[in-house]
Order: sequence, then C-alpha cells, then structure tokens
Amino acid sequence: MREYLIRLIHCFMLGYSVDFGVIYAIMATQSGESALDKRVGYLACTLLLEKDHELCIMMINTLQKDLKSQNELDQCAALNAICYLRHPEIADNVFDLVIKAATEVPKQAVRKKAIAALYFLYEAYGLSEEHIMPTLRQALNDPDQSVVFAALAVWKNILQTRAIEFVDLLPQFYTIHRYILDTKVHKSFAYHGVLAPWAQLDCLSIYESYARHEIGSDKDMFDIIMSCLKSVEKKVDAAFAIVLECTKLLGMMDPLSITAFSEEEEGIFDYLDPFLQSRNHNLRYLGLLGLSYLDSSLWKPDWLDGTLLGTIILEAADNDTIIQKALELLDRVMSLDTLKKISPSLLEALSRASNKSNLAYWFIGSLNNYHIDPDKWYIDTLMQVMRHAREQLDEDFVAIQCDTIKTVLNDEMTSISLKEAVADASSGLLRMAGSYSSSLIRLCFWVLGEYGYLSNKYTEIDRMKQIHRRMMKVEDDETHITGLIAVKQCMLRSQTWTSTLESLFKVYETSPVPEKAQLSRELLDWRKDDRFKKVVVEMEPLVYSTNPSRPSASVTRFPINKSDDEHIIKQYPQGLFQPSKQSSLYQMKLQHKVKCAPIPFLCNSRNNKQILIEMDLQSITTEEFGELWVNYEIEVKKKVQCSIQQCDKLAEKLSKSWSIDIVQVIGQEFIAFDPYQSAVLIHVYLMPLDQQFELTIRAKNDVNEITQFLSKRNIK
Repeated sequence: MREYLIRLIHCFMLGYSVDFGVIYAIMATQSGESALDKRVGYLACTLLLEKDHELCIMMINTLQKDLKSQNELDQCAALNAICYLRHPEIADNVFDLVIKAATEVPKQAVRKKAIAALYFLYEAYGLSEEHIMPTLRQALNDPDQSVVFAALAVWKNILQTRAIEFVDLLPQFYTIHRYILDTKVHKSFAYHGVLAPWAQLDCLSIYESYARHEIGSDKDMFDIIMSCLKSVEKKVDAAFAIVLECTKLLGMMDPLSITAFSEEEEGIFDYLDPFLQSRNHNLRYLGLLGLSYLDSSLWKPDWLDGTLLGTIILEAADNDTIIQKALELLDRVMSLDTLKKISPSLLEALSRASNKSNLAYWFIGSLNNYHIDPDKWYIDTLMQVMRHAREQLDEDFVAIQCDTIKTVLNDEMTSISLKEAVADASSGLLRMAGSYSSSLIRLCFWVLGEYGYLSNKYTEIDRMKQIHRRMMKVEDDETHITGLIAVKQCMLRSQTWTSTLESLFKVYETSPVPEKAQLSRELLDWRKDDRFKKVVVEMEPLVYSTNPSRPSASVTRFPINKSDDEHIIKQYPQGLFQPSKQSSLYQMKLQHKVKCAPIPFLCNSRNNKQILIEMDLQSITTEEFGELWVNYEIEVKKKVQCSIQQCDKLAEKLSKSWSIDIVQVIGQEFIAFDPYQSAVLIHVYLMPLDQQFELTIRAKNDVNEITQFLSKRNIK
C-alpha cells in the first residue's frame, strides 16, 4: 500500500485528479502495518484533503487514537497532520489531547510538535486563550532546550501584533538569550560555530516587536545586542543573519542613547567594515543593508564623506542591485563637496558598467541639485557622464542637459576660460572612440563652431578633421547640418578647406534635406574662391572600439599612403579593396579554396559605415573589430558556466573548442570572431567570482547567424 500511495502522490504532483485514492490514504493512517506506513498515509492525507473536506471527519478517530498512543512516532505523525488538516470538528475533538501532549508527555520531540500544533489550532480556529496561553508560557520554562526554542518561534509570531499585552515576558526572553550567549546550551545546537542561531534570530525578532512599541530598557537591549555581536564575531553563514538583525535593532534605538551607551567602547560599528569591503556581492549588500538601518549621525567619517560608498560602486560596477543601494545611501549624506570627492570613482564605474542609465541619471540629477552655479567642473563632469552613458540615456533628457550648457556658454557673464575649457573638452570627446548621443555630438559641433577658436590645443584644420570623422559615423541629418555649420565657421576663421571635406560635401549636396544640400553646395562653391586655400591632410581611420586599452597607434589593413580620393581610385582602378595577403586568415582561406568577397568602393553613394557593414570578415585588428561591432545591429547575450579563473586561459580554450579567432585579450575580457561563419562577432567577459562568463554575440542583420553559432557549440 505504501508504494501505491507514493505513486498516488506523484500523480497528484503532476496535476492529475486522484480523488479516488483519498480513501486509501485514510485507511493507511488507520491500519498501517508500521510507523512508516502511517506516516506515508498521513502525508497523502495532508496533500489530498482540502479545507473542510467531508472525508476529514474520518480522520478524527485516527488522530485521537494516535495522540493517546504510547508510541512517540504515532504521536508525532498525528501532531504533524493536525497542522495541515482544516476541519472544524477536528479542533474540538483533539484540542485537549494536544494540550496534554504539550505538558505531560515525557518525550521532548512530542512536546515540541505539540506546541506547533497548539499554535496552529489557535490561529486557524480562533480557540479560547484560556488554556492556550498558559501552555505556551509554560513551554518557555520547559526543561528541554528544543521545546523552549520551539516556543520562541511561536511567541515571535504572536508578539508581532500583541507585544503590549505580554510586557512581562520580555525579561524571560532576555534570560533565554543570555543562556545561549553564555554557551550553556548543548553543542548539538551549534551551526557553523554559532550556538542555536535560529533561536537567537527569534529572540532578536521578539526584541524588535517590543522596540516598535518602546517597551523595555534601551540599556538592557543595547547590552544584549553587543553581547550577541561579540558572540558571532569572525563567524559565517547564520552569523551574518544575526549581525543584520542586531544592526536593525540598533537602528531602531535613539542615536543619542547609543552614543551615551558606547562611550566606553570605541568603534562599535566597525563590524560592518568587513562586509562593506568584501569582494563578495552578497556580503557587500549585507553591509549596505546594515548601513541603511543606522541613522547617519552614527556613521563613521569615511561613510559620511562618501569615499567608501564611491569605492563600492566602482568595484561593483557590474551589479545593479549594489549600485542602487549605494546610491540610496549616498542621497542621505550627499553634498557638493561629497559629490566632487567621489566623482572620479563614479565616472570610472560608469565607464565599466553595462547598464549605465541608472547611475548616469542619478549622477546628472545630483549635479543639477547640488551645483547651483555652473562652472568648469560642472560642465566637464556633465559632459563626461553623458559621454560614458553613450546612447543609454533618453535623447530628450540629454538634449535638455546640452541646452543647459549652451545657455551657460551664451551668457555674457561666462568667462573666456570656461568657454575655452568646454571647447577643449568637446574636441577631446570627438577624438575618442564610441557612439554617443546625437544631442551630445551636436553640442560638441556647436561648441567647436562657436568657441573653437579660443582653444590653443588644436588648430582649425584639426577641428575640421574631428568634425568630419564624426559626421562619417552618424546618419542623422540634423547632426550633419550642425556639423556643416561648424565646418563653415572653421573655414571662415582659417580661410582654408581640406581635401577630405570635398568628397563629403559632394555626397551631401544630393541630400533630400534642403538645408543640408544648400550648405554643402555653398561650401563646395568656396573652393573656387581665391581667399580659401586648399590643405591636403591625411585622415586617420575612424576608431569605433569601446576598448579603453586599445593600441594608440593607428592601424589599418588598407595600404593607403595618401588620403586623397583620386589617389585611392588610381591605386585601385578596379574599385576593389583586397584583403591583406599577410593575414593568416587570408592564407587559410586560400588553402581551403574559399573565395574572399571583395569590398566595393563607393565614394559617392555610401559612406564608410555602410562599407564596413558589408565587409566580409578577414584577419582584423582591434580598431576594425570596434568599427564592425558598433554597426552590427543584432545582439544576443548569454551567461555560460565556467570554472576557469584566468581570461587568457579561457580565450585559449574557447579558441580551440569553438574554432574562433581571438582578436585581443584585455583584463577579464576578450574579443574574437568566427572565421568560418561570416559577420559574427564575439565578446566574452569573465566573471570568476560567479564562476561564469557573459557571452555577447553580434551579427550583421540576421539573428539566425547567431542561432547557428550557438547551436553548433551546444549553447542554450
């Protein structure tokens, strides 16, 4: 019968109707040949008999018989079942027997379960407290520690709403807790070196219920909390929960009282430092949560000045939960001085984070709230935040910030030095790799056009080159128009024009946007003006790579010695760029007789971005990988379990097992591509603490290419 009931339970768990088997479960509780048979029968009954089920009446005689039995196993099985069966007649018929089991049965296991069953009857059926409360009080004085600890769990639930009615029990709870702290309990109650941690947590929860009603002495509570903290010092697991509950209780006390009580002890909150400085995200969050419970007047100096919180945000740049909690704490102590002190850490964290929007919005909001008079630091920091946030901020929000900067610069009272600093910052931003918000790029164009002449770092030719390079990357007509206006102002000031701009103007003069086409034709007409001198310049390759450790030297596999478009056309009369024959991948494709697709050179109809998107992958450099990465639109991210702790070893392993070519390894990341499957780029970020790595794959325009790549490597 036991085996059949187990199968019946399995069918029930699968969602099938098994009402036909309920009667057999009841029969097993009544006539089971062994204690195990009865326990299986009770288990089946508790699962299958719903609230007020008519067959529950058949269980009454069985429960009464087992509660009166001298076999403790039968008694325990019946008491367990009482906590799950809901029928009014059960409560009336077993209540007295449960009271007797809680007070008179010599076995502590039975008394312990009887306490739990008694509390269930009290909560489920609203029975009179006349006999229940004295029994529960008596359980706190039981000679067996396990029964006392079971009673603590019951009283914890009762006192959450009725602490005022049982003020007289608080000293008794202190006594029980002291008994544990003085190591008078049996060592079998220890868990990872902590004595009776669950009982201690129940005691602390009970203190919290009393503290909410301001019951008891703050001094007594402070003393027992400090003793509790000392008892779990340098211990783990359950000790962490005790530390958090103790901190929560200290946060509920009056800060002035804590200061007065702690005069003899210095650094009473030093125990939080190991958690706040831990590299484990869970422990670090525990420290932040504990810090949130404390009044800021109790914080240590390095907590108040934001230094530690800024460091935590920097070290946990990949964990949004920790960042959000740290930002909430920073709001409690934020000031302009604090913001200036931690801004380097926040900017670095922003550059590392994958989800930049939350931190960026908070940072910009703090800048606007605490910095009333915009100055050089304000504008420089604001532009850096928008640069690091890239395209993750709302475009309208970025436009508002850019308009704020424009308003400051247009103010007649704004100093020349500030305008010069903003011009330098704009030039520096345009020279950096990465895709940014269109509003931010337009701001930089506008600044260089209006105030670029104030900067001594770059010439007008340099500024025109920077604007040209950035315009080649974007496809926004409004940004193109702003860039053309800025170029026009630079040309007027310098009385020069560059050979590279001519080809750009020729492309834009056919634009369907009237203003864009008119500006391009006007600038092309200036070539014939003798006042404007033509300057032949070499355009550096546009770098798209987001890798901050990329090589500083410009690298290209195209053998271009001059930037003049006519020279390029003469050098490649067939209009084709051929891949470098020195590349290992090119040689490999020749060996396998795979024809490399040529890359058409379309100087008028397509810009460099479109050419890159259509490029067939060869042996590429970091810069070329970055160019492709920015322009590939389809992206899939996966988390893959991994026991390897070093990124270079992981790259070596995946290179062999996945048959991919590694482009570069930087820190805990590397980039690669699949030489056998065109237009698939790979980025891997190793997270050794989590024993996994984040795999990001981008494809040109078809998600099936990514799906095919993953399926071949059995990645789900």
